[in-house]
Amino acid sequence: MTWRNGIFFLLLACAWLLSACDGGEAPAPSEPAPTPPPAAVAEPEPVLVGDAEAGKALADAACANCHGMDGVLAHSGAPFIAGLEQDYLIRSMLAYADGSRKHDKMKAIVDKLGPEKLADVSAYYAQLDTPWRGAVRSAEAKRTLQDKKIIAAGAKLAARCNSCHGADGNAARSDVVPRLAGMSTEYFIPALESYFNGKRQHGIMKLFKHSTSEQDIKNLAAYYATRTPKMAPPSRHHRANPAAGKAAAAPCAGCHGYDGNSLNPYMPNLAGQPMEYLIKAIKDYRDGRRKEALMQEPVEHLNNETIANIAAYYAHQRPDTPLSEDPTGSGAFDPLSDGAKIAASCNGCHGDRGNSQKPGVPSLTGLHEK
Repeated sequence: MTWRNGIFFLLLACAWLLSACDGGEAPAPSEPAPTPPPAAVAEPEPVLVGDAEAGKALADAACANCHGMDGVLAHSGAPFIAGLEQDYLIRSMLAYADGSRKHDKMKAIVDKLGPEKLADVSAYYAQLDTPWRGAVRSAEAKRTLQDKKIIAAGAKLAARCNSCHGADGNAARSDVVPRLAGMSTEYFIPALESYFNGKRQHGIMKLFKHSTSEQDIKNLAAYYATRTPKMAPPSRHHRANPAAGKAAAAPCAGCHGYDGNSLNPYMPNLAGQPMEYLIKAIKDYRDGRRKEALMQEPVEHLNNETIANIAAYYAHQRPDTPLSEDPTGSGAFDPLSDGAKIAASCNGCHGDRGNSQKPGVPSLTGLHEK
């Protein structure tokens, strides 16, 4: 019980005792007084610890890159935190500090902030009232995907990509080259830029650095995002166990979707990608050739057989996501259909339909929506 709760119950007890101290009897009124309608009682605003205004500056410096200033950006798989109870936010951050939650980047941030600043930044996010937007694209991306001139310009530029990635982003063979059709612009743009800035190493891709402008990248992204993705041909070089891969891929569902179809535009779809490409990409993260903490940590202990099984599972899934089905649509969030897909992505930790079988991981079934 917090000290505020203690004071509240103490005051309530005092009020009850005072109300019982009047031993006299009041004279009965000659006529019963009309009962006034019950007054509406506003729910009290939660009292926050810390300075939310100071927390805003801290959020801008330490948190906004992943969570956004609105608490719903969800970049790099970051969770929705706008308006969550401050006690929960603080407990969660302290769990990263003591190691009960594993995330090196979060631990480093929490350790650096310290108790006072944790109170400030949690107060800032707790007082936000940003609505959940569901599986939608950014406003800029939606405008781009509705611009026929940009898409046409991207189609011309894509001609030089056809020999590897296919005429419409669906390569005709299973290879170590990714399929680009249906890839969200939010992921495509930083992925392509990573070959130009050295974050990803690839001799051929790096050759396009000086001949591809910033606008060219946006044009290409719009073109490929509006192509219909198709499954890659079956692999001819690898024998693996997709069923075993499905079980091993459970921890990946939170970012990439339970079947490899991501509901987060900043996370790539894995469904239907060539098995050879997926194997290479996972190994590159595991072995440090690709630098991304959110990927390196989950795959660092995977052996080659498990990687092949995971790749086989995703390669056998049909590309099917709201982000590629109708990129120019409204993106309105359907609590039942979209909610079911999002919830399925939680199964890896919280169990089938929210019924956890793991010690220390809560069941979600039956919890209040707040």
